[in-house]
Amino acid sequence: MVEWREINKIGECNYMDIVKLSGVIKSYEWGDSYFISSLLNRKKSNYPQGELWMGTHPMGESTLLMDEIPLSQYIASSPIEVLGASHIKRFNEELPFLLKVLAIKNPLSLQVHPNSEQAKRGYEEETEQRGLTEAALLNYKDNRQKDEVLFAITPTTAMVGFRTLSEILENFSLILHEKGDIFVNCTSVEEFFETLFILDGNTKESMLLDLKEYVNTPSEIEPSLFLSSKEIAKRALSLYSDDIMVFAPFFLNVVHVPVGSAIHIAPTTLHSYVYGHGVELMSASDNVLRGGLTNKKIDVKELLSTLSYHEEKIELASITQLSDTYYTIDVDSLEFVFSYVEKGEVQLMDHSTAEIALVLDGNGKITWDQKEIRINKGDILLIPSIIDSYTIQNSGLVVIASVYGEK
Repeated sequence: MVEWREINKIGECNYMDIVKLSGVIKSYEWGDSYFISSLLNRKKSNYPQGELWMGTHPMGESTLLMDEIPLSQYIASSPIEVLGASHIKRFNEELPFLLKVLAIKNPLSLQVHPNSEQAKRGYEEETEQRGLTEAALLNYKDNRQKDEVLFAITPTTAMVGFRTLSEILENFSLILHEKGDIFVNCTSVEEFFETLFILDGNTKESMLLDLKEYVNTPSEIEPSLFLSSKEIAKRALSLYSDDIMVFAPFFLNVVHVPVGSAIHIAPTTLHSYVYGHGVELMSASDNVLRGGLTNKKIDVKELLSTLSYHEEKIELASITQLSDTYYTIDVDSLEFVFSYVEKGEVQLMDHSTAEIALVLDGNGKITWDQKEIRINKGDILLIPSIIDSYTIQNSGLVVIASVYGEK
């Protein structure tokens, strides 16, 4: 067997082998201080760690663990062997996805991501500002859509998509009593949401006082690992007491994602992850239009022109079991495929794409071509396309990010 130290000598990368990567930790105020550190077998952090990034995104690029070569440089040195000809034909010499771990202590900003057409238009319109304006003040950091799926590692609560107009008006009438008449003439979800942004200061202040009273009124709530609408609003009020978007859990669907389940957030969908821990696989884009629950820039006009106003019940993503231990999340995305191996062994044949694997739990090994590499909790691995087949044996959970192979 080939030992790890033989696989990854500095300056002697072997593109026939699986290599270990390091991720990039992102410190965000909404993150917790223990989950990502625990995953990586480190001491508890002294600051909040919201995300762990794995991929080639320039804002947080992975490196090869042993010699600290940037992943993009490693790919560029031998793109055919690492990515495969089919991948390069579709996506050039880039990874079209970004794999993340999310550790959510407090609600993320209320946000929407553009589809491909919107991203290309928006990026082009900001061409003259790029380089002259601070990047954080631009709406579009790139010209790519942002599609994403979140797989729950712990019970996770999210707000996703609009409730029906009748349900929204009923909720606001319950909270605001006669003040709910402000919205009584709204004939669509779009009109309701736009009305929230044009309320005068006194009306907003009065509504927020009513909401504070409502969420603090004692009520019988069944114990749950998930957050209710009231609990979300209460947390949001403690962080953004003057933001009218703290009403979000009463006009958006509150979705509970159990451990081992997933939710797909398509472009143009208004959403916010609220609490829990998960693995997110998304398009390699940094395009975010925010609508509230944040101290960052909000461009109301661009937000309203980008999001969809569908009234729909949000369902969890379906998951297909491909073998005793191997599963894939059924998300029809152009940029990524999310699969995972759970407690056991699986042999993956006819392998033709580059993959990034993350060991979330347990330990074991990956074998290929009479070689093996030991894996443990927190390991991140790049599996190049040139490896025709490989076998994963692990006592816990391994998630795998890839793209669709040739058809």
